[in-house]
Amino acid sequence: MIKILRFIFYLFVAFVLFFMLLFSFDSPAIMDNLKLAVPIVLLAVFLFWRLRMHQ
Repeated sequence: MIKILRFIFYLFVAFVLFFMLLFSFDSPAIMDNLKLAVPIVLLAVFLFWRLRMHQ
């Protein structure tokens, strides 16, 4: 359980750093990529969480 929380925390930190990097450039192409990246990352986290719950 603590491993999952730590994983989510690191993911959150990575997202914050990514957003800070993103808005320093402020490119519309990056924003389009972000719209694609966010659902994929959320899906990956959800699948990882489901996998951990079944073990």
